[in-house]
Amino acid sequence: MSVQPKEFIYVDEIELNSILAQLDNGLPTVIKDVQEALSGNTEITSSEIGKNGKLDVVVAKAGTNKKDKSESHSIEQQMSQQAIETVYSDYAVNIIKKRLDEERQLKVTSKQAVGAYVLLQSKFEILNFSRMNRLMNNSALADMLTEQEGLDHEELDSQIEGLRQISKLTDLYSTITKGVDLISINNALVYAESKNFRMNASQRQVLSNGNRKITILGIIESVVSEEDMDVDFQVDDNTGLSFLSDLESGINMYLIHLLGDKILKKDDRLVKPIAIYFE
Repeated sequence: MSVQPKEFIYVDEIELNSILAQLDNGLPTVIKDVQEALSGNTEITSSEIGKNGKLDVVVAKAGTNKKDKSESHSIEQQMSQQAIETVYSDYAVNIIKKRLDEERQLKVTSKQAVGAYVLLQSKFEILNFSRMNRLMNNSALADMLTEQEGLDHEELDSQIEGLRQISKLTDLYSTITKGVDLISINNALVYAESKNFRMNASQRQVLSNGNRKITILGIIESVVSEEDMDVDFQVDDNTGLSFLSDLESGINMYLIHLLGDKILKKDDRLVKPIAIYFE
């Protein structure tokens, strides 16, 4: 029976290695599996967790003469390095899933307590406001509106004003979600660091147009309350500096809530993803 490969689109290597380090024999198991998978092609000569939290793996071409300094050999080693890093991450995700499932720590519904590991599969929508903001502020877009045929002066002014208002909104939302893609799934909102995706923003946006369900391996970071979606700007003499931190968090949640219940509502979970893929 054939196995359908997973299409990994996101991996948080720092979180991945942190969890592996806490699992009994987790890291050696992954390295052993990767060596077996690449048997006859490459071998892992050393590995350690670097200062940045990522796994630094040194690989060598099997049967290679160490004196061979040719350009082709250098390219082969670079290709082997890239391949093994990708294979390592994919194997690591499978090991973590297996171990957490064996220990009954992996839940398949979002209604869990803070700190719970979850494996969620759902229809989804990806929001990248930084990309949207760049589009709205592109002068070519306004130029195209003014060049439309059949629009009278009033209609054109209305469209230009609409574009201006949307641009202001994307300015605001790109600020509060800087460096992050929001992924809306059933009863949860996923905050995914944009740098950890294996595809660019344009490719990610196309994914939302499909009918596939996305799979999220992640950690419940917060449960949204009614108070989270409200913001109070009142300041008095007893207000401490902690007010600023609370205010920033409150504004962020309030603005996300304004996008609609489809994106965020009371009792939804905020999820930090470890890996995101399609099956």
